[in-house]
Amino acid sequence: LTGGRALLINYKQKVVLHHLKFKSPVVAAKFSPDGAFFAVAMGKLLQVWQTPALVKEFSPFQLHRTYGGCHDDVTCLDWSHNGRWLLAGSKDLTIRIFSRETVEGYNPPTLAGHRDTVVGVFFGEGGVMNAEGAPLGPPATLTEPPHVLYTVSRDGALFHWTLEPGVLDALAMERAVEKGEKKGRQVGNARGAGHWKLAEKHFFHQSAPLTAAAYHKDTS
Repeated sequence: LTGGRALLINYKQKVVLHHLKFKSPVVAAKFSPDGAFFAVAMGKLLQVWQTPALVKEFSPFQLHRTYGGCHDDVTCLDWSHNGRWLLAGSKDLTIRIFSRETVEGYNPPTLAGHRDTVVGVFFGEGGVMNAEGAPLGPPATLTEPPHVLYTVSRDGALFHWTLEPGVLDALAMERAVEKGEKKGRQVGNARGAGHWKLAEKHFFHQSAPLTAAAYHKDTS
């Protein structure tokens, strides 16, 4: 990506396969874990595109969905391990959790509490939670949703979030999404699918603003 343009390159053959021009500069981009989609952050929007094939096509890039709701520019993003959920951090000091597919009744939650621009958002491990809301281990299957989030802001604050079960827990909701996809329709009402709780705060006191952050998911 450069400015508002994207190039899809076959690295082995050193050939540019496709060009794509966006309407505004892209500040973050990431492929889904299975490589079937890629997400881009530009301005106040988050877009998900289908990844084109590694052959020449007439119209290779297909827009899957566009997400709004942020009151300032989106600065960072992340995919869940199953590629069905996306995190978006913004200059408006909030984090939003979007569903890749349409889920009837699902309102993307907004996580607030940071006092400076969010520069990093990361899905943590999925899996079973203990009584304190901490994961007991990695997700049992690739369809199990994440229960842990980490967010980092420019002032050096690291927030640890956990998903608290609701009337319809996250795993039941994930299965409902999968069922709806298989039938080619929207799933039932997904309200009450739990809520995100700020479990811990950590602060790194430094003299200069934090501009970037990374998370090694294999070792948490």
